[in-house]
Amino acid sequence: MFAIMNQKIKSLWMGLTALLMGWHTTPAQNSCFFPGDTSRWESRFAMPGITTGTVYSLLPSQDGSLLIGTSTTARFGGDTYLGSIARWDGARYRPLGTGLYGLSGSMTIYAMVEDAAGNVYVGGMFTGATNPGGGVVSSRNIIKWDIASQQWEALALGLNGSVHALAIDGDTLYVGGTFTQTEGGSPIPMSKVGRWRVDTGSWEALGAGVGSTTPGLNGQVHALAIGNGGELFVGGAINQAGGQPAYSIARWTPGSGWDDMSGGLPSFAIDANGVPTGVSSASTVQSLAFHPGTGQLYAGGYFGEYIGSASIALAAWYHSEQLAAFRDLMRKAPGGELLV
Repeated sequence: MFAIMNQKIKSLWMGLTALLMGWHTTPAQNSCFFPGDTSRWESRFAMPGITTGTVYSLLPSQDGSLLIGTSTTARFGGDTYLGSIARWDGARYRPLGTGLYGLSGSMTIYAMVEDAAGNVYVGGMFTGATNPGGGVVSSRNIIKWDIASQQWEALALGLNGSVHALAIDGDTLYVGGTFTQTEGGSPIPMSKVGRWRVDTGSWEALGAGVGSTTPGLNGQVHALAIGNGGELFVGGAINQAGGQPAYSIARWTPGSGWDDMSGGLPSFAIDANGVPTGVSSASTVQSLAFHPGTGQLYAGGYFGEYIGSASIALAAWYHSEQLAAFRDLMRKAPGGELLV
């Protein structure tokens, strides 16, 4: 069951005290730091910040640095072009190889995740990367930075559509986005979500995947989260999972497959008299955050009752099927603020 509150929510970040924003600030551009112990924003990202681009993805690394994924034209600290991705070590921006490349020079980093060894998986819209020695690595829309060798590595040949969400659970990397299959001569069908087995170096589908049967709803996966039992939560512009109805969110459980999480998070069209007239196709989950301590899953996006526009957009899932006011949920989060 979901507890719900008002507003349109696109991004959630739980349990962290630093935040980097993809909008213009002064004096630094596109980068601003909230330390958590004060009530002010601070710019600590090397004048003039990140210029001529937009920040789409952030990853606090185990070594204390911050990985930053951007759009094509971004320049970090006004310095040499780093190919849409860089590591901020507290004093300067450092490259990962010589960065990524894309068709006609266009690329964007939408998602990053780090495994237990410190290797970084990068997803977005690109065609490959170049290593420090000049070697080209072809891996469309998904690639790995190996921390030991300091080299880019392909995940087979990648995927045929953009990657917007990543989550890792041991030797399994879950990937979500717009893709429908793997790249290469013998493509594996994967509808918007799939997994890369790190131990075998191979792609696997998650049943029939997720998607949309409604015109105007593109079936894209925007967010992934992993629960305490190893289940995968998938949010996006979807209305089906495993071939069955699932409104904007679904759950994949290894061994049992897909379920719609008690009806999911639909949008309900309401007439002038406040009477529901049916489920709308506009329902979309944009962001997910799972709290392992409480077992709660938070979902943000565009869903709920509406007249012309969404009016309910933040929800919390309970395995116990119990509801509580959202302000109480935030108070109960042990040591982990929910940044919205």
